[in-house]
Amino acid sequence: MKLHHAGLLAGLLLVGCSGGEAGMIAEKPVNRQIASQMAEFLAPSQTCLVNGRRRLSLGESADRALLVFPRPSRGFPIEEVVPGLPEGFKSLGWESNTDGFGAVVYENQLVLLMRQFEALDTEQFAQLLESVQSANSTLKYEMRSASGVDYWFGADAMTTLVISRIPTKSKAYQVTVTLGESHLMGAMNLIPPAGEVSSIAK
Repeated sequence: MKLHHAGLLAGLLLVGCSGGEAGMIAEKPVNRQIASQMAEFLAPSQTCLVNGRRRLSLGESADRALLVFPRPSRGFPIEEVVPGLPEGFKSLGWESNTDGFGAVVYENQLVLLMRQFEALDTEQFAQLLESVQSANSTLKYEMRSASGVDYWFGADAMTTLVISRIPTKSKAYQVTVTLGESHLMGAMNLIPPAGEVSSIAK
């Protein structure tokens, strides 16, 4: 699911977690009333994405995003309206040939964060999974497998975290880590589909 030409977040919105090729419209349309249904972040959430020792949480101001995840010299900037979302939502971030970072912003608050890696080996993926779960230790995780994709899924009252892993022909994995406000994640069809489910001990 290469997203560089469509844009990192735009590509996810089109495909969601339903699988299939990039550019296909997700079966579940975006809820046009999503802004009124989203939880209000009165303070940054405990859930976060990490970059080294730096943390970025939902509910923080948009200008923090590129301080924690700065654009690399060969990265292409993202700053656009996300197709399908109502007026007032926009995306920002960057993408390169190897990885990318994206965020959805509403009223200057970060409401969805995403990291994508084009090719991680087994050890790199294990390190990433441990880092993400350690930073979000309040969540209880399940692993779901559907249509050849493995998902690690956790949620609390306000936020949802999804890690997806897709095998590539080069014996590596394409990996996406998405953290978002739960209503928005559902509206964007980013909740893992039903499939084989197994609990993952913390």
